[in-house]
Amino acid sequence: MKKLILILPLLFGTLLYGQSENGIHQGMVRFQGTAALGFETSNKVYENGEQRYYVYGEVEYLLSDHLGINGAFFANLGSSEKIVLTRGADPSEDGYVHSTFAGPIYHFLPQQALDLYVGIQPGFSYSTVHTTAANDGVISESQFGPAGSVLTGAAYYGSFFHLFAQARYVASTFSSNSAQRNFNDLRLCIGLGFNFN
Repeated sequence: MKKLILILPLLFGTLLYGQSENGIHQGMVRFQGTAALGFETSNKVYENGEQRYYVYGEVEYLLSDHLGINGAFFANLGSSEKIVLTRGADPSEDGYVHSTFAGPIYHFLPQQALDLYVGIQPGFSYSTVHTTAANDGVISESQFGPAGSVLTGAAYYGSFFHLFAQARYVASTFSSNSAQRNFNDLRLCIGLGFNFN
């Protein structure tokens, strides 16, 4: 029993040391995916504040202990609001926006179980907008356009997986003769990711 009492602190210390080595470090690859919720930020145009639902995926390679190159994808599954895009028309689905981003991520706490990070990423969006016209019914238009993103997040690392929470502000615009629409939202997600060296 005495031997066990002496060995337990050594084992616990080894586990703590091993856990800290599993944090962010050069050469690590991490990927994560989950569902995300987007909150419309253009309240002046849309009083109720639309919510959008996404499937989200991300992959990152660590160039150094602090700096990683990251790519992310958001697929829009729908939204909470039906919005009138043309005055005097019946409500119709206002649109969908799918986004892809790539850019640098800075990690503040390398070689630690807890990771805090920030990033700025350019990208592009594929938007589809449905408008109602008096004579033509519903008109659907799609286009690619530029998008921008600023993000921050936190993760807690184990041996092969990590738990994460992320907040990302996304700005994207749709513009055509029949509709002009800003797809600006704050996207939040929490989930489980995987990492390996």
